Amino acid sequence: MAVGKEEQQQVVSVKRRSVLKAGLAIPIATSGAAAAMMNGCASMSDSTDDLTALSAAAAARQINDGSLSAEKYASHLLARYESTRGFNAVTWINKDRVLESARRVDVMRGNGEKLGPLAGLPVALKDNIDAIGFPTTGGTPVLEVNLPKQNAQVVNLLLQNGAYVFGKTNMHELAKGATSSNMGYGAVRNPIDQKRIPGGSSGGSAAALAAGFVPLALGTDTAGSARIPAALCGVAGFRPSISITGRRKLYSDQGVLPLALDLDTIGPLARSVEDIALVHSVVTGSALHKLTSLKGIRIGVPRAYFYENLEPGVQRVIEQALLKLHSEGVVLVDIDLGDFARSAAKMNLTIFEISVRTDLEQYLASRQIGMTAAGLIDGIRSPDVKAFYKRLSAINATPQMIAHVRNVARPQLAKVYEDTLRANDVNFIAFPTEPIVAPFIKEGGDLAEDSSGKRDPQALALIRNTCTAAVVGAPGVTIPAGRTVEGLPVGLEFDGISGADNALLSFALAVEKVLAVPPGAPV
Repeated sequence: MAVGKEEQQQVVSVKRRSVLKAGLAIPIATSGAAAAMMNGCASMSDSTDDLTALSAAAAARQINDGSLSAEKYASHLLARYESTRGFNAVTWINKDRVLESARRVDVMRGNGEKLGPLAGLPVALKDNIDAIGFPTTGGTPVLEVNLPKQNAQVVNLLLQNGAYVFGKTNMHELAKGATSSNMGYGAVRNPIDQKRIPGGSSGGSAAALAAGFVPLALGTDTAGSARIPAALCGVAGFRPSISITGRRKLYSDQGVLPLALDLDTIGPLARSVEDIALVHSVVTGSALHKLTSLKGIRIGVPRAYFYENLEPGVQRVIEQALLKLHSEGVVLVDIDLGDFARSAAKMNLTIFEISVRTDLEQYLASRQIGMTAAGLIDGIRSPDVKAFYKRLSAINATPQMIAHVRNVARPQLAKVYEDTLRANDVNFIAFPTEPIVAPFIKEGGDLAEDSSGKRDPQALALIRNTCTAAVVGAPGVTIPAGRTVEGLPVGLEFDGISGADNALLSFALAVEKVLAVPPGAPV
């Protein structure tokens, strides 16, 4: 497939991890809410003894006050990246561009210009999010011709506040899977244990954070794709609210290759909730109310469904974390969401069936790259993803069915969820993000079905607890709860009611300080 002259000038080589030519554009305008977040938050680490251990907020503060050179910080992170390339977290990077972006921040500071709250912070972008100078492949090599002419809207917000793009991260092909075992670009490996998956579909973003070579990353979340890898890699991940009517979203999906627009949202990942809150303040223009105490906060514990069939190591870590929160005055309330959750899981699959194919076709038509959905599906390398899209071709959802799901069935489920939380007078619910620890990588790729013809039980387990928030448009945040005796991360998720994003992140920030679990892999 031919690449146009303009695209040929923009991208010199379409090879994995190639150096890409692009103009530098990092306009810096301070967001008041973000500046308040950066100046007011107590950092998890302000030490420069090991720059990979710095939180994003701490690094930004030091770059702003001149105690840390942005170029020195970038050079340190690039060196860390080079030493961890075996994790296969990155698909596209331009190291010269990274250093030039960092130098520009230092020049601006030296000239006395006001820097944004994210100044000097490199951000890794999942490879389904547009950034000028990089193809947007969605983890599918056939889409290397998909060269965006502008950045995604959320990316622009980060750049306007001083951040710059570190590179694009590997992912589960077309975001349809929870392992990031990509047969086109190779499997992403968990920095905690390279024989294991990092989770997905935003596996490269989570692995980059756990490996310590970026302070911030963007993923996308459709049924858990930001929260799953965050939990399995021992970092924090956030799914913001979306409106289940009209597809209104806090984080714009302009410039994002869709999986299912009814469920999709960009979701930030970081090594701490503090850093996620910093990104959230830039994107939404709002600052968090800080909690001084957890005493009296009521948390629902939905043991039916969410706590069923947990691996012993996961159960031990989660119960210990809940005990810690109880000792801080959190009121734990048993709450029954079992029937709701089972219905939500079925609804999740239904929404995929009525949305995915149409959304993909419309995206490809808008890109004008001469690619049809059928041609793209033929080029899919991962067997589980190809089988999923081939099966969709045989599904013919009627307009009446689609309208019923979107306008009746889904809102009814959301009402059941919200009414249950309100009836039990709970602020949020808490549960294990993942019922299992990170499974081992299947080197030949994932299969859509097991040997008996049933859907892969491992794949179902990975999205079991995370898909419900997506169906009802609720915000969800996962934070590290601890490690199993084998040293594998366990995530604890908190979900709220749609629109309660700031309250949820404020609570999670306080919980993070209580649990005090070091993020990611040792640095």
